[in-house]
Amino acid sequence: MIRRNYLTKTIKKKNIGGMMSIPYEVYVEARSIDASKIEAITDAASKVWSVDETGFLPSRRGVPNCLYLEGADYLPFDEIETEDELAQHICEAIWEANEGFCKVTVTCTDLSTNPTETYSFTKDDFANYRRQ
Repeated sequence: MIRRNYLTKTIKKKNIGGMMSIPYEVYVEARSIDASKIEAITDAASKVWSVDETGFLPSRRGVPNCLYLEGADYLPFDEIETEDELAQHICEAIWEANEGFCKVTVTCTDLSTNPTETYSFTKDDFANYRRQ
């Protein structure tokens, strides 16, 4: 499992293109993924958000494959306006790379304030995504 170390990065608000950009840490857990697509899933998520650390736990004793991704960066306001949108974009990138449903949980932490927001995505969300 990924060991979080908040002291490794000190990120402050910065001005990007005349807009104040807010630093976030994002932690992603994707369960029941296709283990042969770990690299594709990690690459897809990295195109949406900066991924600094990864971890993988293979399926064992009824527990499904689980991929963990973590990274800190600035919310790209030119492309994504809210952390809800960021979580949705990450989730959709993972589903696309996995070529099917997997349970995705995205935890967003605004590093300039508290608290943490967690977004879980269901099979209904996946069905809605596929209809788009």
